Parts: sequence; structure tokens; C-alpha cells
Amino acid sequence: MASGATRARVELAHLVPAVSVFARRHPLVVFALLGTALFAGRSVLEHVTPPEPPAAETLTVRVPESADGDEVERATDEAVLLSFATRAGFVQRDPAIRDRLARNVQFVDATLSRSEALEEGLRLQMERSDPVVRARLIWLATETLTSADRFTPTDEQLQAYLERNEARYRRPPTVTFEQIFVSRERHGEALDARVEWVGERLAAGPSDPGLLPASMTRARPSRIDAHFGGGFAERVLALEVDHWSAPLPSTYGVHFVRVRERLPGQVPTLESIRERLLDDYRHDARPERLRSALRRMRSAVRIRVVRSS
Repeated sequence: MASGATRARVELAHLVPAVSVFARRHPLVVFALLGTALFAGRSVLEHVTPPEPPAAETLTVRVPESADGDEVERATDEAVLLSFATRAGFVQRDPAIRDRLARNVQFVDATLSRSEALEEGLRLQMERSDPVVRARLIWLATETLTSADRFTPTDEQLQAYLERNEARYRRPPTVTFEQIFVSRERHGEALDARVEWVGERLAAGPSDPGLLPASMTRARPSRIDAHFGGGFAERVLALEVDHWSAPLPSTYGVHFVRVRERLPGQVPTLESIRERLLDDYRHDARPERLRSALRRMRSAVRIRVVRSS
């Protein structure tokens, strides 16, 4: 075992940059591996108490020489999240990360057992350079910081949120109507004559056979257009109630339509969609909660930016 571990230490110095090169050349493979591991992280997050950063910690942020201000900010946020994830113990506790580190070492020295390979990977701090592990640590840190406090907004906050996002929750108008159909396929060039004949005899209700519904009850525009073709619902909603329309064309032919009832679109009450509002409110608040957490953590450490070519 000793010889295997020694050989691993020597060869892993070359593995870490090789892993990074592979990630740059094959990003889809890397993120596919990451994606398959995300599910396991949920169990880890459930038992995490976000640790406070140690006092007067100096955090070194390495960026390219040409990095602009935005790039430095992103690199700093990433470094803060990685530091947080390390203090939270994700490297030692997350099964996906442990498996990744062990596999990295065993790739160099297949004689090592899984526990030996994991121990060596942790000793070499491979989590700092492995792009897949770094991405997962950032994800775990982000999920923890935005989900640790399941805050509940007040009714006033939810109502204000509903009013700001009224278009998202507005229920579309509905219409109840009946229609008489004149088929283009059935009448061909005689379609116009047939339309004129039907228009003079609407009371008799002559309608060509077909798969289209003869009537629809409290139908939403999307449902109407699904049957009659795009734009048909808009024309029906513009009709007067209890009057037969002029001929309305569709993909299938011509229709005479009589609207029986038209209900305007409405914004639902807070109570009727409370759970949906609560979920959406929390989801939309996540970016600001993350920014707030990052500001707090950044204020507790000294940031040292190192530029390199």
C-alpha cells in the first residue's frame, strides 16, 4: 500500500491539470457527471448548519492578468462559496464528491482501495482544482445559503408581489358559443355560394359534418385555437353576445358563430393561489438572498486578489 500511495502522490501532481484540461475540452461530459450527482446532495443539505467564517480570514482570489472588474467579482463570489462549502464539511460528507475524489486517485493508482484513494485525494486537496467537484461545491453552498431559512412573507408582501406580477397570474377570458360550419373541403369552388345560402337560413341551423365541436362552454382562447386554428378565439371574443356573426374563416372553412356568454379575464385572489404565490415569491427572492449572504461573508474576510498570466 505504501508504494502505491507514494506513486499516487507523484503522479497526481500531473493529474490535476489533466482533469482541468479534460473539463475544458469536454464540458458536456463534465456537466453530465455533475448532473447525475445532484440528487444525492439534497440529503447532505438537510443536515447543514451554515458555519460562520473565521475571524480575520484572508481569502486569496486568483484571476488572469487580463480579468476585468466583473470577472474579479465573479471569481471572488466563487471563492467565498467554495470557502463556505469547505467549512460546512461538504467535501467530507457529500457522497458524490467523495466518489469523484476516490475515482480520480484510482485513475492514477488502481491498486489503492476506495478508502485509501479517498484519503489521498483529501490529503492532496484535489477538490480545489477538480472542476466537477468545484462546481458541485458551489451548487451545494448556493442551495444552503438560499434555502437555510424558509422565511414566510407577510400577506402584505404577497399581495404586493401579486400586484407586481398580475400578468403572470391573470386567468384568461372564457367564452361559450355555438357555430355553424361550412366545409372548404366539401364544397371546393362552390364554397362562397354555400356560405351565402347558409347565411340566409341560420335559423334552420344547417352545418356540414366534421370533427369540429358544434359548441364550446366557457372555453379559454388556447382551447378554442387548438380546435379551430390560431387567431380564431380572438375573433370570437370580439363578437356581440346573442347575435350570429358574419362568416368567420378558419383553416377548415367558414363559420357562423353565436356567443352565448363571455367572461373577462380575472386576477385571482391571494387566498385562492396562496401556495403558488408563496413558492414563486421564495423562488424569485433567491438571487437577492444569495447576494445578501455573499455580502455578509465577504465583509467578514480580507480579500486578496492575485493576478497571473
